[in-house]
Amino acid sequence: MNISREFIEKMMEAKKLEKEALMMLFSDKVKVHLDVVGKELKSMLMECLLDSSTGHAETTPEAKRSQGKDKVKKVDIE
Repeated sequence: MNISREFIEKMMEAKKLEKEALMMLFSDKVKVHLDVVGKELKSMLMECLLDSSTGHAETTPEAKRSQGKDKVKKVDIE
């Protein structure tokens, strides 16, 4: 599938304008929260892309336990 660079740039601009229009519907307090959520989602997406590109996609707690990375230690409280 060959998608032109121009098409991708236009789609990105359209999504940017869509976001701006949606944000105009909310109060300033809500906008701050939505900005934080958006940044977190972007960060999570980047981590997923980096993990998949480097072959470290199995980062779930279950996967870590199966790889022996999470060690459980017994602690006695007296």
